[in-house]
Amino acid sequence: MEKIREQVREYTEVVHVEPMHPFILHPNEFALAPTLEYIILPGDIAGRLEGRSTWGRVGLQVHSTAGLVDPGFQGTLTFELHNMGKLPLPLYPGIRIAQLSFHQCEPVTELYVEKNGAKYARSTGTKDAMFYEDYEYKKIQGFISKGRGS
Repeated sequence: MEKIREQVREYTEVVHVEPMHPFILHPNEFALAPTLEYIILPGDIAGRLEGRSTWGRVGLQVHSTAGLVDPGFQGTLTFELHNMGKLPLPLYPGIRIAQLSFHQCEPVTELYVEKNGAKYARSTGTKDAMFYEDYEYKKIQGFISKGRGS
Protein backbone atom coordinates (compact mmCIF):
# COMPACT_ATOMS: atom_id res chain seq x y z
CA MET A 1 0.00 0.00 0.00
CA GLU A 2 2.81 2.41 0.82
CA LYS A 3 4.20 2.11 -2.73
CA ILE A 4 0.81 3.05 -4.19
CA ARG A 5 0.39 5.92 -1.71
CA GLU A 6 3.82 7.25 -2.74
CA GLN A 7 2.98 6.97 -6.46
CA VAL A 8 -0.18 9.03 -5.89
CA ARG A 9 1.85 11.65 -3.98
CA GLU A 10 4.41 11.84 -6.81
CA TYR A 11 1.61 12.30 -9.32
CA THR A 12 0.24 15.25 -7.35
CA GLU A 13 1.45 18.83 -7.33
CA VAL A 14 0.03 21.23 -4.75
CA VAL A 15 -0.64 24.71 -6.12
CA HIS A 16 -1.84 27.59 -3.95
CA VAL A 17 -3.86 30.17 -5.87
CA GLU A 18 -3.97 33.68 -4.40
CA PRO A 19 -7.21 35.68 -4.46
CA MET A 20 -7.64 37.67 -7.69
CA HIS A 21 -5.09 35.46 -9.48
CA PRO A 22 -6.18 32.85 -12.01
CA PHE A 23 -5.45 29.17 -12.12
CA ILE A 24 -5.28 28.31 -15.80
CA LEU A 25 -6.79 24.91 -16.57
CA HIS A 26 -5.57 23.98 -20.03
CA PRO A 27 -7.42 21.68 -22.45
CA ASN A 28 -7.38 18.05 -21.31
CA GLU A 29 -5.90 18.98 -17.92
CA PHE A 30 -7.30 17.69 -14.65
CA ALA A 31 -7.08 19.30 -11.21
CA LEU A 32 -8.58 18.89 -7.76
CA ALA A 33 -9.77 22.01 -5.94
CA PRO A 34 -11.68 22.56 -2.71
CA THR A 35 -14.78 24.68 -2.26
CA LEU A 36 -14.41 27.75 -0.10
CA GLU A 37 -17.47 26.66 1.86
CA TYR A 38 -17.33 24.15 4.71
CA ILE A 39 -20.65 22.32 4.87
CA ILE A 40 -22.32 20.19 7.51
CA LEU A 41 -25.25 18.06 6.40
CA PRO A 42 -27.65 16.45 8.85
CA GLY A 43 -28.45 12.75 8.60
CA ASP A 44 -31.61 13.30 6.55
CA ILE A 45 -30.21 15.63 3.85
CA ALA A 46 -28.12 14.53 0.86
CA GLY A 47 -26.50 16.93 -1.58
CA ARG A 48 -25.82 16.85 -5.30
CA LEU A 49 -22.95 18.82 -6.82
CA GLU A 50 -23.42 19.91 -10.42
CA GLY A 51 -21.54 22.24 -12.71
CA ARG A 52 -23.04 25.47 -13.97
CA SER A 53 -24.16 25.47 -17.59
CA THR A 54 -22.20 28.61 -18.45
CA TRP A 55 -18.94 26.81 -17.64
CA GLY A 56 -20.07 23.53 -19.15
CA ARG A 57 -20.51 25.33 -22.47
CA VAL A 58 -16.74 25.91 -22.62
CA GLY A 59 -15.93 22.35 -21.58
CA LEU A 60 -15.46 22.57 -17.80
CA GLN A 61 -16.52 19.51 -15.82
CA VAL A 62 -16.60 20.00 -12.06
CA HIS A 63 -16.84 16.36 -11.06
CA SER A 64 -15.95 13.09 -12.72
CA THR A 65 -17.80 10.73 -10.42
CA ALA A 66 -18.18 12.37 -7.02
CA GLY A 67 -21.39 14.37 -7.39
CA LEU A 68 -23.20 12.87 -4.40
CA VAL A 69 -22.71 14.41 -0.96
CA ASP A 70 -23.66 11.84 1.66
CA PRO A 71 -26.06 12.60 4.50
CA GLY A 72 -24.00 13.55 7.55
CA PHE A 73 -21.02 14.80 5.48
CA GLN A 74 -18.87 17.51 7.04
CA GLY A 75 -16.08 19.35 5.25
CA THR A 76 -15.22 21.19 2.10
CA LEU A 77 -16.22 19.57 -1.17
CA THR A 78 -13.58 18.65 -3.70
CA PHE A 79 -14.04 19.58 -7.33
CA GLU A 80 -12.64 17.15 -9.90
CA LEU A 81 -11.99 19.80 -12.55
CA HIS A 82 -11.44 18.69 -16.12
CA ASN A 83 -11.16 20.99 -19.13
CA MET A 84 -12.81 19.08 -21.96
CA GLY A 85 -12.84 22.16 -24.19
CA LYS A 86 -10.36 23.62 -26.63
CA LEU A 87 -9.44 26.83 -24.78
CA PRO A 88 -7.48 27.46 -21.57
CA LEU A 89 -9.89 28.34 -18.75
CA PRO A 90 -8.91 31.02 -16.22
CA LEU A 91 -10.42 29.95 -12.89
CA TYR A 92 -10.33 32.36 -9.94
CA PRO A 93 -10.93 31.56 -6.26
CA GLY A 94 -14.52 32.43 -5.43
CA ILE A 95 -16.05 32.23 -8.92
CA ARG A 96 -19.28 30.25 -9.22
CA ILE A 97 -18.50 27.14 -11.23
CA ALA A 98 -20.96 24.78 -9.56
CA GLN A 99 -24.18 24.54 -7.63
CA LEU A 100 -25.31 22.32 -4.81
CA SER A 101 -28.84 21.02 -4.51
CA PHE A 102 -30.20 19.43 -1.36
CA HIS A 103 -32.52 16.45 -1.12
CA GLN A 104 -34.49 15.25 1.88
CA CYS A 105 -34.10 11.52 2.52
CA GLU A 106 -34.85 8.99 5.19
CA PRO A 107 -32.49 9.56 8.13
CA VAL A 108 -29.37 7.42 7.88
CA THR A 109 -28.46 5.13 10.74
CA GLU A 110 -24.82 6.16 10.59
CA LEU A 111 -23.61 9.65 9.63
CA TYR A 112 -20.90 9.79 6.97
CA VAL A 113 -18.38 11.32 9.40
CA GLU A 114 -18.93 8.39 11.78
CA LYS A 115 -18.51 5.65 9.16
CA ASN A 116 -15.50 3.41 9.32
CA GLY A 117 -13.48 4.34 6.23
CA ALA A 118 -14.90 7.87 5.75
CA LYS A 119 -11.63 8.97 4.14
CA TYR A 120 -12.67 12.49 3.21
CA ALA A 121 -14.69 13.48 6.29
CA ARG A 122 -14.02 16.89 7.83
CA SER A 123 -11.66 17.88 5.01
CA THR A 124 -10.64 21.49 4.81
CA GLY A 125 -8.90 21.23 1.46
CA THR A 126 -8.23 18.69 -1.22
CA LYS A 127 -6.88 15.27 -0.41
CA ASP A 128 -5.04 12.98 -2.79
CA ALA A 129 -6.92 9.99 -4.13
CA MET A 130 -7.11 7.30 -1.47
CA PHE A 131 -8.56 4.35 -3.40
CA TYR A 132 -5.93 2.15 -1.79
CA GLU A 133 -7.71 2.69 1.56
CA ASP A 134 -10.97 1.15 0.28
CA TYR A 135 -11.89 -2.09 2.01
CA GLU A 136 -12.16 -4.14 -1.18
CA TYR A 137 -8.88 -2.78 -2.57
CA LYS A 138 -7.02 -3.74 0.62
CA LYS A 139 -8.64 -7.16 0.54
CA ILE A 140 -7.58 -7.78 -3.08
CA GLN A 141 -4.02 -6.55 -2.39
CA GLY A 142 -3.80 -8.89 0.61
CA PHE A 143 -5.01 -11.75 -1.52
CA ILE A 144 -2.43 -10.98 -4.22
CA SER A 145 0.42 -10.59 -1.74
CA LYS A 146 -0.30 -14.09 -0.43
CA GLY A 147 0.24 -15.42 -3.95
CA ARG A 148 -3.38 -16.25 -4.65
CA GLY A 149 -3.96 -13.67 -7.36
CA SER A 150 -2.24 -15.39 -10.26
